[in-house]
Amino acid sequence: TKSKSFINKLINNKNKHLILSSSISQINFNLCNFLYLDNDAEVILCNFSNDSCIEYFEDIQNIIIKYWRINEKDNTIIYKDLYKLINENTKLVVIPHVNNILGSIINVKEIIHNIRLINNKVKIYVDGTAYLPHRNVDVYSNDCDFYAFSFQKFLGFKISVLYIKNNPSFEYDAFDKLMIGGIQY
Repeated sequence: TKSKSFINKLINNKNKHLILSSSISQINFNLCNFLYLDNDAEVILCNFSNDSCIEYFEDIQNIIIKYWRINEKDNTIIYKDLYKLINENTKLVVIPHVNNILGSIINVKEIIHNIRLINNKVKIYVDGTAYLPHRNVDVYSNDCDFYAFSFQKFLGFKISVLYIKNNPSFEYDAFDKLMIGGIQY
């Protein structure tokens, strides 16, 4: 209870929905196996994300995957390229808070706001593992649906966290089953 209270304060989590696990990879694996997406739903991934925020999402069956890519001419991240990928079929966007390749901080709040202007039903997952050790996180203000990070990068503990804005639609009504993975509290 004290651990969850600390985490909620750390990320300004007002709804108190948290999943604890042994790693971001385990969280993403569990989430991808329980998250329900319609057939032919579009999911946008970033080619500059950590592998665990790509590979498990690529394994979701019967979805269409699009990639937000780094501009190859000058290795910059162009937000407009992401917005061009969003449409009424887009159900999930997975983005890093910090680009693992360039170290660029992504303006998550701006991106989420603009995505919601295009399609307000899109769920947005943010990988904050590389961000949290260096900056404050405010999941409430950012308005993301999912925010994941690892204490391994922050405090050295082998514990990872998934913030969930609302209790989403899962294939099985199994919110607690997302915490499988042998986590030692």
